[in-house]
Amino acid sequence: MMILTTVFEMTVYTTPIPLARPRVVGKRTYTPKRSQQAKSLLALHARSKYRKEIHTGPMGISIKFIHKRPKRLGIGSRVPKSTIPDGDNLLKLVLDALEGIIYKNDGQFCKYNVEDWYGDSEDSPQIIITISTVSVTHTK
Repeated sequence: MMILTTVFEMTVYTTPIPLARPRVVGKRTYTPKRSQQAKSLLALHARSKYRKEIHTGPMGISIKFIHKRPKRLGIGSRVPKSTIPDGDNLLKLVLDALEGIIYKNDGQFCKYNVEDWYGDSEDSPQIIITISTVSVTHTK
């Protein structure tokens, strides 16, 4: 049986941004500014909330991306978002931003729960993150 123990929770009120691929200009490679700024914002928030040891074992993440509701959807409750940017590219930016702050390497993650939503009429864009350690108990 898998046991998840929450070690970090955070909500950041910002528009979810996907991790952009590095760009090459001549012999120089760089990450687009928008991605760098989004990673820096998430890292800043995480550092201000988490001052414990960096975890090195198996990890799990549960994350909700809440986007601004398009006017075409009118007034209503949250609805699933299935357009680009997709959830895995949004997740990559978060995992990169928190690496070295809460966990050593994003390769430690073995459990993922990613939700991508348009907010309800009152929601602000936000990212809701819960990170857990993963342990396994063996039963006979």
